[in-house]
This record gives sequence, C-alpha cells and structure tokens, in this order.
Amino acid sequence: MVDDYAATGWPSPSLAEEDAAREYAERAAVWEREGFEPSFVPGLTWARMLELGDIQFRSWWGFDRFPVVKDGDGRIRHAAESGRLLTEEDAADLAAMNARDFPDAPEAPRDEAADRAAMAAAGVPRRFAELALSGVALPERLEAWASDAAKGSAPWFYVGGGTGAGKTTLAGAACLAMVRRGARPRFVNARMLKQEWDAGGLYGTASRPTKAEAIEPYKAAPVLVLDGLGEERTDKAFCDCLFDLIDRRYTELRPTLITSQFGMSDYRNRMERAGGDREAAYAVASRVAGAMGGLAGCADNLLVLDCADRRQT
Repeated sequence: MVDDYAATGWPSPSLAEEDAAREYAERAAVWEREGFEPSFVPGLTWARMLELGDIQFRSWWGFDRFPVVKDGDGRIRHAAESGRLLTEEDAADLAAMNARDFPDAPEAPRDEAADRAAMAAAGVPRRFAELALSGVALPERLEAWASDAAKGSAPWFYVGGGTGAGKTTLAGAACLAMVRRGARPRFVNARMLKQEWDAGGLYGTASRPTKAEAIEPYKAAPVLVLDGLGEERTDKAFCDCLFDLIDRRYTELRPTLITSQFGMSDYRNRMERAGGDREAAYAVASRVAGAMGGLAGCADNLLVLDCADRRQT
C-alpha cells in the first residue's frame, strides 16, 4: 500500500478543480479500503487538501496521533488533540513531523496580550514579566530546564547570586518560557509566601483561608518558582510551613525553581537559628539537594550569578 501510494506523487497546485476533486475522491476511496479515515483541512483548495492529505497519511499511517489542522494563527501544522498531555517522546515526534512536513512555515506571531495574562495568572510581578517579554535571554541550562519542567518532568533548579545579580529576572524569563510551552507555573516570593501564611486563620472562611489552605496552591502547582528564599523573616511556625511545602513537592516530583542569595547550607543555618528546629532545617536542605539530583546531579542544576548589583551600575 505504501509503495502504491508513493507512486502517485504529489498533486500539482495547478490542477483543475474537477481533476483535483476526482483525485481527492480516488485517494479517499483507497485509504478507506486500507482502514484509514481521510481527514483534510477545510477551507482550502482541492489541490491543497490533497497535498495535506498526503502529509497526513505519511505522518503516522493513521494520522490519529497528530492530524493536520489550522492553528489559531492560521498556520497549517500537525497538532495534538486539544487538552492532550504529551509525553516527551510525543513532543519530539510532533516537532520532527512539523519540521519535515512544513519546513518553511512561518512562526506564529507572539500574542503578547495572552503572554501578559498568563504571566499575571502565574503571579509573576509586573516588572519582571515586562522584562521577560522584552526578550531576556535564558542561559542554555535554564532554558533546557524550563522546557523539561513545562512537560512536567525535571529536577529542581537553584539560581544563586547576590542582591541585584538578576536572579528574579531570570526566574521571570523561565516562567515565560514555560507558559509559551503551555505550562501553568506558579511564582511566589518567599516574603509574600510568609505574609500569606501569617494572614491565614485558625478556621477557614470564605474571605480568610486557613494557613494550610493559603499555601496549598503552591504545593499543588505543576511548576513552582520560589523566589528570594531566605529573604523572609523566618520563625519556627514558618519553618514548618516551608518543610510541608518542600516535602510535598519533593515526594510528588513536581518541578521547582528556587532563587536565593544564600547557599543551601547557609539557608539551613538561618532556619535553624530562627526556629531552633535542627531536624526540620536539615530536612529542608536535604530534600532540595536531593530534588536537584543529589551529589551526582546537583551541579548541573545550579546556576550562580557571579556579578555585581546591576541596579547600582
């Protein structure tokens, strides 16, 4: 069947309307006999529908995985079914099929309004959302991490550096990279997390959640960006809060990006001094290191920005 199909060649865009319609019907009949259901993009000329039909047929034999569709920007592309969660292998196959079948297709223009809305929904502060949208370039390792995290599978990543080194700027850019890949990250600064925790009540109400409810969205987020870890005024109760947050994300393998001006050993010591709970402090540091890959992989998921305060230069 494949040899017979290949022998027919590609239809010419200059086919007369009646010739194209006849060829369309002939090919459809052959495909149906082989157990395939022809599926073409509506709103195109007969010749173009035939051409895209050829691509679809070659693409999977059954083209059920990634049919040819018009995307929201009017481009003809292979696409996954709406709402389908792609595996890493699926995503690679989809990219390869589009590169093969539509090598000259122009990239869709960015919808900045949609990007802004997605960044606001993620909780990225406006300043850093705007910096990201202006085109901040991500270091290669962080770009690769954002791509993996958007698929739901990535070790934790730690961005260190002094005040004004650009940690939050990179965190915002990583959020943008993820939302543009269809992910829904959650961004929170450690000081704001502490404020939300402090504002939680003993008994939940419609206007005032409990402390546990206040941090639940951060525990459950598909990807969390925890910015400025160590800048919060830590106390014993908040040490327990952080342990619950870190432990949940660690055990459920949820990708997490942390920025901090402290190394983990320094932060562990700060927690211990603030809360007096040595075991909890060490448990938090241990889980972060383990989620970054342990001794074998920690260095690959650590980025230290060794530069001066850019706000002062």
